[in-house]
Amino acid sequence: VSGGAAGGGGATTGQLVAHYKFDETTGTTASDETGNHNGTLYNNPTWSPGQGRVGGALRFTAANSTYVRVPRTAALEPTAVTVSLWARRIGAQDT
Repeated sequence: VSGGAAGGGGATTGQLVAHYKFDETTGTTASDETGNHNGTLYNNPTWSPGQGRVGGALRFTAANSTYVRVPRTAALEPTAVTVSLWARRIGAQDT
C-alpha cells in the first residue's frame, strides 16, 4: 500500500506505508514488511505455504468471515492510496 499525504501527518506522496506478503506459515500475525503495521488474523484464515504467487499465501473464506485487522493509524489513512494484490478465487461464483 502506498499513499498520499495523510491527514494526521503520515506518509508522503508515493511512500510505501505497508507491504504484506502473507507468506508466514504459522501464527496469528501478518507481518508488515515496513515493520510498522503488523496485522492480526481473525476467524482463522489458513496459511498456505507454497500456494502463493511467490512463496506462501493466506486463504480467506467468506463463510467464516476471515480477515486481517491492522490497528488504526494516520499513516494508513492517506488522502490518496494505491493498493495492489494477487488474488486467486477458488470455488463457484456467487450470483
